[in-house]
Amino acid sequence: MKKIITPIFIVIIALLLVSCEDRDEVADEIVNYYNEEWVPINDMKEKRMRNLLSEQERLESENKKEEAATLVKEEMVPIADKSFGASEGCGCR
Repeated sequence: MKKIITPIFIVIIALLLVSCEDRDEVADEIVNYYNEEWVPINDMKEKRMRNLLSEQERLESENKKEEAATLVKEEMVPIADKSFGASEGCGCR
């Protein structure tokens, strides 16, 4: 029984050590994604959406809900679609 448990224990420890080996590579991939993909996509979205969100809030406060809905459909949704399309093209999913 001891002869079987010792090799199994050694194999489990070896697998755990090997699995911990690539942490630096994974961390580098995360940093690269954040710097090269996410930040530019988020900046584009925020710059283009900021004015539209203010306009939507103004229209809704004036009870112009149909105009606000049109603004969302025609202006905001295409920007969001473009942002999502850019994030799908990065190969991160």
